[in-house]
Amino acid sequence: MTTEMMRKYVMEVYPGKAWEKRVRHMPEPQVKAIYFRFVKEGKIK
Repeated sequence: MTTEMMRKYVMEVYPGKAWEKRVRHMPEPQVKAIYFRFVKEGKIK
């Protein structure tokens, strides 16, 4: 899975333009860390 795909899934967890904008500007390692945390928490399947 690419970082861009992870970014898309992370954006979908919370609605809102502010979250989307924040995720769009996050560094790749941060996006990966949040993605894997959300998977572990069951927010992303």
